Amino acid sequence: MRCPKCNFNLDTLARRQKEAQQVYPKAFTTWTPDDDRKLRELAEEGAALDVLSKALGRQPSAIKKRLELLTYRPSLISSSASSTT
Repeated sequence: MRCPKCNFNLDTLARRQKEAQQVYPKAFTTWTPDDDRKLRELAEEGAALDVLSKALGRQPSAIKKRLELLTYRPSLISSSASSTT
């Protein structure tokens, strides 16, 4: 089966996601406010990328992207945190 928009093989995508989730259990899942807080805390402590990746169960590329997003849009942390209380 192929994506009607980009013609990408959806079976290949599903297989790659399953493979990634065997190593990184939270790969391709939505970031939660708790995930963001934990990432921020560990990053501020100076944790290395591989430590962050293992602690959060996510691919290193996802960690990098999330850190970039949170650096440029720090309001994500405060708004997410306030919505859970």
